[in-house]
Amino acid sequence: MDEEKKPVKEIIFTISVVSIVIVSLVVAGSFQKAVDKPHGVGTGEKQFWTTYPASHPRSGQPVCHPQWVMDALDGGVVMILSHSELCIPCKHMVVFCNDTYKDHSGSMSYFNLLHGTDEPQASDTLSIYDPNPEPNYVPLTVVLTKVAGADGNIAIAWHSWEGEVAESTLDSWVHQAIKYYQDSSRM
Repeated sequence: MDEEKKPVKEIIFTISVVSIVIVSLVVAGSFQKAVDKPHGVGTGEKQFWTTYPASHPRSGQPVCHPQWVMDALDGGVVMILSHSELCIPCKHMVVFCNDTYKDHSGSMSYFNLLHGTDEPQASDTLSIYDPNPEPNYVPLTVVLTKVAGADGNIAIAWHSWEGEVAESTLDSWVHQAIKYYQDSSRM
């Protein structure tokens, strides 16, 4: 009788192992797709925005980009950091943004703006690009790019964060912004 149960146990064991392998492959494939998935364009928290994002009081309304940003976008992706000298997260973001700029300097411009000075660009950045204005917090980090719309027109897309952002997160967004910029240049 034990000999008859042995093949059944082996079959159950084999089915279990095969099931685990299949589930692992599906999960790994889903994970890889999530990792490879670029930051899309829309109004969500993890997307580039062409209008104000869903979390903003002016959600869906067009953004009036300052001329200095428009001029800089003619040369590539734009990264802006508006910060103060004394806050610890600001100091971290200065290092992160400097490192990211060094890695991608051939494809982007970087504005390191000290808030609370006479730099009107720092005030522009907070009043225009804060993802959820009032109160305005520093550091505020912004990444802007050009994107090809479904209608064939080129639009300006952007994303911003208040507070400290992981360097890997910032680099991921800049990398995607460069891809969008390159794709829009081919149109």
